Amino acid sequence: MKINKLISIAGVLLIAAAASGQVNFSVANGGPSGLLGNDIYAPGPTLVLPGSGPGIEVNAISGANHPMEDIFAFSVDHNSFGLPGTDVEKEAILPAPGDQPADIYWSGLTGNNTLMWDGDGAPNPLLAPSLGLVEQPSPADNLDGLELHGFVPSIFYSLDLASAPGGAADVMVAPASPGYDVAGVLYANWAALGLQPGDDIDALVVFDDGDGIYNNLDYILFSVAPGSSVGGSADIFRADAITPGSSVFITAGQLGLQPSDNLDALDVIPEPNVIVMILMSGGGMLFIRRKFMI
Repeated sequence: MKINKLISIAGVLLIAAAASGQVNFSVANGGPSGLLGNDIYAPGPTLVLPGSGPGIEVNAISGANHPMEDIFAFSVDHNSFGLPGTDVEKEAILPAPGDQPADIYWSGLTGNNTLMWDGDGAPNPLLAPSLGLVEQPSPADNLDGLELHGFVPSIFYSLDLASAPGGAADVMVAPASPGYDVAGVLYANWAALGLQPGDDIDALVVFDDGDGIYNNLDYILFSVAPGSSVGGSADIFRADAITPGSSVFITAGQLGLQPSDNLDALDVIPEPNVIVMILMSGGGMLFIRRKFMI
């Protein structure tokens, strides 16, 4: 069996499956598109969930319904360049620099990453479906929140330091309805996550049992902004409701990122049965058998 080629085909099918699903994202305030940092969008961009707090920037978003964390989707900021040969690096430097913060990538934790959605859909040098953001001329829009599974019934989020100087390391929860960003209540505070006041959660995936309370077997994956007390702004941390604190769960290198990069949006993709269904479908398996003579 030609394993490497089979894995490549599986990766292409994974992108296709995820790209055909639900994609919601937020962006940082002040980007060239003029999109507001407290609103949630879909590719287009189309407004999905408006915020209401004037000047507020929501820089981490999550629903509660997620598959197991085998494959990660993420975005990075303007100062991230990825490891050599990765798609983050290619989007950052060639041929016109600066596209990387508007894109969504995926990684199977092999030390590499692949472009999944492109900010504006224009090849530079890679091609992927467009989110409808602005990339050139640089500086591009910065995608800073990601959710691929929807918000039913709640949205979990964190604010940036400018919006919540003492609470940017807290996770909030609110009904997924207009004005969520001023209707939220505390879900998990900084102390429960092993953070400090002045830290900033800027990427978030919540695994909640449906009651909207951080308890029982609930757990959280998150990343932090540069300058936070735990460092590792391209690492993914894991915290659970049973044991206070957090620890590094995925390193920057596993995602094809440099330790100095900043991962600022995160989700897990897709449900494992989606990949299995695609690979086990008659047409998919027939194609693979014929092409690679398994």
